[in-house]
Amino acid sequence: RRIYKTSAEEATRIIVGAEFTKKCLVERYKIDPNKIDVITLGYGSEFRVIDDQDGIDRIINKYNLSKPFMYYPAATWPHKNHERLFAALNLMRKRCRFDGELVLSGIAMQSHKDFREKIEKAGLGEEVKVLGYLPYEDLPYLYNLARILIFPSLFEGFGIPVVEAMACGCPVVCSNVTTMPEVVGNAGVMFDPFSPEDMSEKIWSVWNNPEKMQTMKRMGFERVKAFNWEDTARKTLEVYRKTSRP
Repeated sequence: RRIYKTSAEEATRIIVGAEFTKKCLVERYKIDPNKIDVITLGYGSEFRVIDDQDGIDRIINKYNLSKPFMYYPAATWPHKNHERLFAALNLMRKRCRFDGELVLSGIAMQSHKDFREKIEKAGLGEEVKVLGYLPYEDLPYLYNLARILIFPSLFEGFGIPVVEAMACGCPVVCSNVTTMPEVVGNAGVMFDPFSPEDMSEKIWSVWNNPEKMQTMKRMGFERVKAFNWEDTARKTLEVYRKTSRP
């Protein structure tokens, strides 16, 4: 509220990672759409299918990942929507006999204490594993080991974990709001993040269907070809050139 609108108005050009973000700037701040360039982000080469069994075993032992799990890497901000995810998990446990785990990672933020209390209140102490902030080099292994990436966020400026997961061959089940449809394309399964009922149904439709997971894995590999840092750098350089022209 203090600086974004003024900065956007004064900027010669603006680079955003998604069409949704551009639309937000135009609608909320009345920014001229002609001065906004959409340039998608990329992902590092470390996010790939890993065949290092010793490394895989090390991560399994390090984090005690003995059960099949869905993975959600997100700081404990309110908009990351953990509470509805817990409700969806409870529905699956009661209706579908879900016997896997939800593994969470990410830095503890303002709602972390409340977040911990909600896990216990929902009776999910055995089903939810909170790993906290992880070393960067462990992330590709988590994506490789996860049965699915679950991403129920209510608002994203881009959503890089979705791209990283697809690059590692991890099927994505995510929100159908903000930038998520743009990023995942037709490679993922999307749900209404405000509805634990819809979330649980969509998660289970993938979790309980190995053939569908394999199809999503292949589609994810195709989808991530659209996101690479060389394109990002080349397009960003062109914006600077365009900005410097008289």
